[in-house]
Amino acid sequence: MLLFQVKITFLKNFFLPNTNETRSIKANKNALFSLFLKAAGIVIGLVLVPVSLNFLDTKLYGVWIAIYSILFWLSYFDLGLGHGLRNYLAKSLAQKKIKLAKEYISTTYFLLSVIFTLLAILLLFFNHLIYWPDILNCPEELSQTITQLMSILIIVVSIRFVFQIVIQVYEANQRVAFGSLINTIGQTLSLLLIILLPYFQWENKLLVFGSITTSVPVVVLLFFTAYTFRYKYTTISPSVNYIKLSHSNKLLSVGFKFLIIQISILIITQLPNIIISHHFGPERVTLFFTTQKYFSVIYMIYSTVIKSYWPFTEAYTKNDFNWIKKHLKIYKNNFYSRNYWNHNAIREQLYHYFMDT
Repeated sequence: MLLFQVKITFLKNFFLPNTNETRSIKANKNALFSLFLKAAGIVIGLVLVPVSLNFLDTKLYGVWIAIYSILFWLSYFDLGLGHGLRNYLAKSLAQKKIKLAKEYISTTYFLLSVIFTLLAILLLFFNHLIYWPDILNCPEELSQTITQLMSILIIVVSIRFVFQIVIQVYEANQRVAFGSLINTIGQTLSLLLIILLPYFQWENKLLVFGSITTSVPVVVLLFFTAYTFRYKYTTISPSVNYIKLSHSNKLLSVGFKFLIIQISILIITQLPNIIISHHFGPERVTLFFTTQKYFSVIYMIYSTVIKSYWPFTEAYTKNDFNWIKKHLKIYKNNFYSRNYWNHNAIREQLYHYFMDT
């Protein structure tokens, strides 16, 4: 397919460059493995749609997508602390400042715990005051179910956004692929459990589906957090004694810049689900969300490879500007060249595919 026609020379030059640089080799391996995991994640995501529809009907699945879109906004209440940590942690590790790295991690965990605990309490209070059928344009009989589900999700999602810091730790250590692996494992386990759901009798399908979909990845995160700081990165494991609130401004200053970008992406990708549900009904959300998944494949591939090159932070810290210029040139020649990505052909093919189905 034209969507995945990438020249062999691109793969060879980008993933298997003729270099002995440890940083380049590590980054390229991360990019390659991350692409593999992202491809697996895309497949899982696409398989998850019909599997979910097999358990829920179109209307309930549309309600679920709208609910999840609302809760997705919670991730941006971290004020960009995760991104700030990733930058400063990478810098401190490059400078071999282990104590400082430990302080950054401990402080970030503390700040996120405070933020999401207060936020969860506030949201749980207002959740019982909101009449969700008016907002989501769904049947009135779902009112109690949605309120119960929202209470569960607020707690689970808040825990998730605190403990997913472990992924930022791996990324700062130039192990982006391992962070992707954690997410992929969570997705896979969720899919397997959802496949099994239709074989049992459930009184409240939406409540069961939503709880499993969000809880399983959190359990995976908790497991890898314990494993990481107990066996992998013991020297930088978080500790109450290393919480330094003086680092807050530093972490937030960088994180806030990422926050602006994140909010822009959020408005583009998640807000339409809520608007469509409110004005046209949950069934239309299912149609839009499914189509959007296919159109986002190219962006996901690009962002996965770019994210794998967080060693730019380390290179900048060590004043290795030649390495930075060299790899920026690689990006320009490979990702932004029409010789490798036939954008018009891809767009035309996707257009005809969705217009004909």
